[in-house]
Amino acid sequence: MARAFGSKYQSKEYEDLLDFTGIPYPTPCTSSIFKKFETNNPTYGLNVFSFPTNGKKLSNLLPVYVSPHEGRQILSIILLYAPGNKDKRHYVSITNFNWLMSDGDKNPHDTCPRCLYTFKGLTSKDDGSKITPKMRLAEHSQLCKGINGGGCQKTVYPEEGTVKKFDS
Repeated sequence: MARAFGSKYQSKEYEDLLDFTGIPYPTPCTSSIFKKFETNNPTYGLNVFSFPTNGKKLSNLLPVYVSPHEGRQILSIILLYAPGNKDKRHYVSITNFNWLMSDGDKNPHDTCPRCLYTFKGLTSKDDGSKITPKMRLAEHSQLCKGINGGGCQKTVYPEEGTVKKFDS
């Protein structure tokens, strides 16, 4: 996991910046390990996502662990893994999570790391004042972190053109 943060955190100048004491290598993808990292590094929070190496779409990205610690600097990483082969995996740093989730859209947007819902564009209140994606995300986050004990989730929509019916 230490390698995911790049040479900046491995160089002599920054060797005291992150503490990987008690974090095994190779690093298993478990919340207890991620919590240990946050305990070792009290000014940092960790968001972890996974993506299969055979994944072709951003919809294959899944949230695995989202830091419960507000006010900390968030470090985000993706675990790239080969399905069916637990030995082929690698953590990669995400330098800009919102850009990753933008799918090429240059409009302002912010994405919830818990459910991966993206808030795009400016909206208006009844009084004409503007609501930014960041403001909408802040409001959403209060609700989203209350679901599933504050854990991760993912919204999945049916494929376009399919019909879902519910019997009452």
